[in-house]
Amino acid sequence: IGLAVSMGNGFPIMHDEYHGNVSNIMIFRDMSIKLKEMGLNAVIIDRGMTSDENLEILLKMQFEAIAGMKKTKNFEKNFISKIKRDEIFSLKNMVQLKKTKVYTNSFNYKKGRLIVVYNPSAEIVQKEHDFEIGVDKNKYAGYSLIYHNTKLSDKTAVEKYYEKDIVERAFKQLKGVLSLRPIRVWLKEHVQGHIKICYLSY
Repeated sequence: IGLAVSMGNGFPIMHDEYHGNVSNIMIFRDMSIKLKEMGLNAVIIDRGMTSDENLEILLKMQFEAIAGMKKTKNFEKNFISKIKRDEIFSLKNMVQLKKTKVYTNSFNYKKGRLIVVYNPSAEIVQKEHDFEIGVDKNKYAGYSLIYHNTKLSDKTAVEKYYEKDIVERAFKQLKGVLSLRPIRVWLKEHVQGHIKICYLSY
């Protein structure tokens, strides 16, 4: 299920159903067209929905976007490797989030900014997990990437990105209180009807 909600209060804007084997990248590609047709021009999307091609599509459609990016070898080599941890891990680069603090640096990238985010807490968790399975090669544990082409400061863009859990809370409501769980209907029309009722209820 693809779901779009407003940033301010999580009000549902649109939804659509997709087959279980459709990737999040393809889901967002479809939803971006529908969002544009609705007159919307700004989105915040998770890294699971982004790709180089999707980023190009967003730029061509003139969306303002804040998007998590996958930490590829190319990004590690061309951006993360250029940052010294002692420099990024400083007071001037700190961004206070609701539950943690992160540290940022940014670069010009595709008509916007690519923000490298360092999270010391996440580094500890990732490294401890690696140690448990006998691996000690994750040189960039604790680092993640956010792209934006908005007029916001890098700091505000990072804050907005981490506030995107509003859509995750919406799914939690849909699956919990409104019972969008495994359901005892099998016909396509019945499944769509059940989802529609839950969406309207939310």
